[in-house]
Amino acid sequence: MVHRARPHILIALILAALAFGGCWLTPAIPYAQLREERNAMQHRREVRAADMSKECYRMGVAALKSMDRGRALACFSRAAALEPSWMLAHLSAAVLHPVVDNNIPAALEHARRAAELAPNNPRAHLTWGTLLLEAGKCPEAFAALERAVELRPSVDEGHYRLARAAACGGQPQRAIDEYLYLMARHPGATAYYLDLALLYEREGMLQEAGDILEKALLVSGYSRVLLLQVRNFYARTGQNKHMQEIDEELQRRFPAEKKRKMRPLRPSKGRKAPKRNLRRRY
Repeated sequence: MVHRARPHILIALILAALAFGGCWLTPAIPYAQLREERNAMQHRREVRAADMSKECYRMGVAALKSMDRGRALACFSRAAALEPSWMLAHLSAAVLHPVVDNNIPAALEHARRAAELAPNNPRAHLTWGTLLLEAGKCPEAFAALERAVELRPSVDEGHYRLARAAACGGQPQRAIDEYLYLMARHPGATAYYLDLALLYEREGMLQEAGDILEKALLVSGYSRVLLLQVRNFYARTGQNKHMQEIDEELQRRFPAEKKRKMRPLRPSKGRKAPKRNLRRRY
């Protein structure tokens, strides 16, 4: 016996089949449209990160003005993380790390990124080279500082640090040339004379060291501090005759004050302390 299906059931099955088939018949989203949407979303994220990075940097500058260096470092580091291609954020973080938390590896990483992002910025290379020099990496420091001096020869700090890097990096003649250059630019700066004299002493050039120290004495007007430093140099190098001459010069220019004769103090008679009534109740 054949059972006929009810009409409403047949209609329901037909509608379900059409609905199910419609899912397969829906056209797919073109790949170009998906790519455009993805690029637009990525662009929005980048713009938002850039805006947040600028805001963090602004907060860091404000914190630095109020002498809150810890907060300033946190803001600059966050700004660099949000916008890795921002050289100024990396440079600011590199400068603050040594004075806030002494995290030299982090400072070196920020300074390296700043120098890579701005190959023609002398300040970035000067900071990078200075941190390398303080970390004892003299050859790398010499290359970075030499680049900084090439970009801006008028910065005396770059020449001074380049001289130090050359001295510790096994290039004494380059260090001597840099010190002589600085002495020619600043004849009254005795610090350059002293550093050059120490370099001459280390290289065994005692005559040159002595001549430089004599010039330093003339420039300083025979200051007491410099006379004592010159005396120490002659004492270290065993030049007793010159050391005696410096002692005589010290005595002539800065004679020792005569000790004043003090009268012995008379023993004070003092007053007897009043007797206390121990039985008194408070």
